Amino acid sequence: MICLNDLSPTKINLDNFQDRILNFWSNFQISRSISDNAILLRFLSFDEQTMAIKVATDITYRDVVGLRKPEAAKPAPFYVVTAIAKVVTSDNFVVWQERDTGDWPHSIELSGGFLRALNIQNGVLSVDDFITDRVARDFGIAKTYLTNLEFHSLFMYDAILEAMCCYTLNLTLSRDELIKLNPEHSFHFTKTDFNPTVDTIHGTLPLHQPSVAVWERLK
Repeated sequence: MICLNDLSPTKINLDNFQDRILNFWSNFQISRSISDNAILLRFLSFDEQTMAIKVATDITYRDVVGLRKPEAAKPAPFYVVTAIAKVVTSDNFVVWQERDTGDWPHSIELSGGFLRALNIQNGVLSVDDFITDRVARDFGIAKTYLTNLEFHSLFMYDAILEAMCCYTLNLTLSRDELIKLNPEHSFHFTKTDFNPTVDTIHGTLPLHQPSVAVWERLK
């Protein structure tokens, strides 16, 4: 799976949304103390034969935050390209982690994130490489422990304005071995038959709803 930078598309016009974008971005900066406004990838099209997503580099993190909080603008003015992975240990546990950054509240989620324009090289960005690198970074482990990467689907998630590249990935490590490699990390584990509608992972922290939506797709 790759992203191809399309240099010819008409730049998206968000003039009608600027007041909303700036208002929510200002509030977000106060609550999160974040100044990074990265250029992200706007979804244009997906070719299933070549497994290539055409993208434009004309939206920013500020645009995304401003147009999906407190709920997404309708109809969706754009979709931002992201990738997310359901990672399974060698003893058949799915790895979740706590996260308290970005525009989502402190929650438990699967590994993933936004693809950024700065990662495009010669017009191409490998989504496979991105998600592998992201999981390794999130878990604090070497990429050599990751295997059997498989792309499953592209999920156009209107509620958060994301075109989510959904993957599964295996660890050559058991649950205990992963914890031993990074004992300070806030890992959480579920069995592969975990049901997020009735089961819980943590007594007080909620599940990251986009992760739950992806979980349901990857059953």
